Amino acid sequence: MAGIPACDFWYENAQSELDSYPLYHSAYETFYLVDKIMDPTFEYSAAVTKFWGEMARDYADSIILPIDLTYYADALLLGVRTLQADYAAILTDSNVTFPASLDVLQEEVLNFQTSVEKFMQLTKDVDHEDILAVRKVNDQVMLLERAFLDSDGLPGRSYTKHIVFGPNTQNSYSGTAFPGLYDLLFGIEELADPTERWDAVSKHLAVLVYTMQAATGTLGSSI
Repeated sequence: MAGIPACDFWYENAQSELDSYPLYHSAYETFYLVDKIMDPTFEYSAAVTKFWGEMARDYADSIILPIDLTYYADALLLGVRTLQADYAAILTDSNVTFPASLDVLQEEVLNFQTSVEKFMQLTKDVDHEDILAVRKVNDQVMLLERAFLDSDGLPGRSYTKHIVFGPNTQNSYSGTAFPGLYDLLFGIEELADPTERWDAVSKHLAVLVYTMQAATGTLGSSI
């Protein structure tokens, strides 16, 4: 959660409908399993290592960092639309007046998506002989993640600084978009007195809207 772009990849069995294998995260997931059963020739492990190396070489040799930010914008849009589907009715029925709303958050995500589209076109048109122009674009790509960091962190989890992607408390194994809102809204209708929780929802929504605006601004030509 340091605001640094990262990626992950692995190999899977294309002939299996399982997304993992039965011994995953068990006491039997040992070197013996890999050496004797999973990858006895280590060809798959070697293939992944070679892929890592080739990707590192590609990044090092590219004048403009080969990172497509449209995937980021699309994931955020999917996240806010999922929130709309899951919790829009609950927010409407709360009779709470919010300084921001899911509709406003979605609007800011759409603005971010538009900004990303313009920026990605700019990366294609930038003069590769202009060192400062190249440096500016690459810095914007590398530093974008930091726009999503908040010094206060997620509500109740101050150590988690990235507030648009991360694990929520109901599913710490996999990440989700806008995890802080999921944490705050989960089970809120069952509370005897949800006033304090709704106050936290209102505050966090405002923080998210501001954060999206800041992220959009980092991709602007004035940076």
